[in-house]
Amino acid sequence: MGFLRRIFGPSQEEIWRQFSSEIGGEFIKGGFWQRNKVVARFKGWTITLDTDSDGESPCTRMMACYATTDGFQFSIYRRKHKGCFDDLTKRLKTRKVGYPDFDRDFIIKGNDESKVLRLFDNPRIRQLIQAQPDIYILAEQGFHDEGISELYFQVFHVIKDLKRLRSLYELFTETLNHLCCIGSAITFGVSPVGEGPISQPSGSDELSDELRELMGKPAPDFELKDLSGNIVKLSKLKGKVVLLNFWTTWCGPCRNEIPHLEKIYNKYKDKGLVIFGVNDETDHNLVRNFANGKISYPILVDASSVFQIYKVREVPNNFCIDKEGLVRIQFTQSDLDQDMESKVEYYIKDLLLEL
Repeated sequence: MGFLRRIFGPSQEEIWRQFSSEIGGEFIKGGFWQRNKVVARFKGWTITLDTDSDGESPCTRMMACYATTDGFQFSIYRRKHKGCFDDLTKRLKTRKVGYPDFDRDFIIKGNDESKVLRLFDNPRIRQLIQAQPDIYILAEQGFHDEGISELYFQVFHVIKDLKRLRSLYELFTETLNHLCCIGSAITFGVSPVGEGPISQPSGSDELSDELRELMGKPAPDFELKDLSGNIVKLSKLKGKVVLLNFWTTWCGPCRNEIPHLEKIYNKYKDKGLVIFGVNDETDHNLVRNFANGKISYPILVDASSVFQIYKVREVPNNFCIDKEGLVRIQFTQSDLDQDMESKVEYYIKDLLLEL
């Protein structure tokens, strides 16, 4: 076995086990009739990685079901594979997204032109797709439940490259996140039909049941004073995009977020964005002195009751509320550590574009 490993490198099972461990997933070893697979949870979505064969060559698949809000469907694949998927996507209209190199290399289809444009306006998604030499992506509604869609990735061989698996997974999760951002998915998922629940790994960023209840629903209303004594009532801000940043002065990650939120606020405050720092500390002078020269967006104080109604158990915690007053996105700094500022900015831009 060691001799073969030196010649052919690590086996698929070894690579997939390592990948599963990295993402906090569960590796499930296949048998004679079943193939190996990895099952992981990301913000409540159940993501499955496995292999399949069309009778000729095996392929790698990644898939997850999600709750859809508008029935948006799309597909994308390289032009060199034209003909392979035309029958599967013939109900969808071919689109251009306005990036010449990308439009040249890929066939992009969708049932909603504006959503296609907004999805592929995300440069990270385009970059990650370009990095995959042979990928097919499809998002379509389920046959049995119009409120459920499936995001499906297919690569035309069995991936035994850890770096490639990481890139594919990042693309998958970024696409799910951005579907939420453009209003086509809800930030929690459902288990695929026939799949039972899996154990939750420690350290996972799955949404709690309490937070799930908030997503896609009207934001709980509140009335608080800012540091200047002005009264702010959330329900009077419909027509604006509101970001609630729950924070405290003693929280290191909260402090790390502030410069990024400041840049976003100054860039979009005249375009319909409102940011509130929501603080529950009783020493207002401490909060005021800390914010002086660092924070220009309003700080709401005496907010312990609002922490409770938004189910905030730890800080920092953030909620994006759309123009209709619905809670659309929830994130912590850990969700966005790789490139927090740019990702939050894309979320905000998409919400601001909605009518």
